[in-house]
Amino acid sequence: MIKNSMDILDVMAISKRYNESIKGCFIDNIYYSGSYWFFKINCRSDKYYLKIEPGVRFHISRVEPVEKKIDKYTLFLRKHIRDRQITSVKQLGWERIIAVDIMDRSSLKLI
Repeated sequence: MIKNSMDILDVMAISKRYNESIKGCFIDNIYYSGSYWFFKINCRSDKYYLKIEPGVRFHISRVEPVEKKIDKYTLFLRKHIRDRQITSVKQLGWERIIAVDIMDRSSLKLI
């Protein structure tokens, strides 16, 4: 059986794993590629791409995206969360919703 999107257990496992691995990392840049966004994150000496496709998936990759576009929402995200530190990644309740807490001078939450 092929999965088309992450289920609740996938979201729970991924959020716990990513909370440990990307906590304290910085968001370098944000790109748009069709129906999802890539967040280029800098973790100590490693660089990752956090891929967010709403309603489908959320994962980390080391592969640089081939197509990098910028739309209005990407510009908005760049303005507010670029060069900020990720403080936590967690699942909200028993839902397929992930909250990424971001900190600089004020606390922000990307849901």
